[in-house]
Amino acid sequence: MPARMKVRIVCNKETFRFGEPLTIMIMMQKLVDEEIRVPIAYWSAIVRVDGKDFKRPWGPKGGPNGIMDTSWPCPPWSGPGLMPKDFEVGVALTFSEYGISKDVLSVGTHEIAIVIDQVVSNNLKIKVKVDNE
Repeated sequence: MPARMKVRIVCNKETFRFGEPLTIMIMMQKLVDEEIRVPIAYWSAIVRVDGKDFKRPWGPKGGPNGIMDTSWPCPPWSGPGLMPKDFEVGVALTFSEYGISKDVLSVGTHEIAIVIDQVVSNNLKIKVKVDNE
């Protein structure tokens, strides 16, 4: 089955201090004529850090490959509702929502990706350093 959307991630910086909150932007673009609800796509996202997948501890579990669960009622949402075709929608994602601890984002270089509806985003490399580096 062809991908229903394209997913890419961006971040405004490449280096973070150890323990600093990490937020990235998920950019989603619908490629099909069917309805895709942005909140469902967002809440079903899986964060992949150095090859290990992290799901939110609550909400739609997204299945083993980040398949969107449309039966799950989303929490309140103030962003866009339906994803327009051929138009990118951006939503911020904070790693603390996934229980990703300082142990996971330890000092060093890490590779990050997002999985939504079985689509894997680009890989983003970040560096975590201690304050005095």
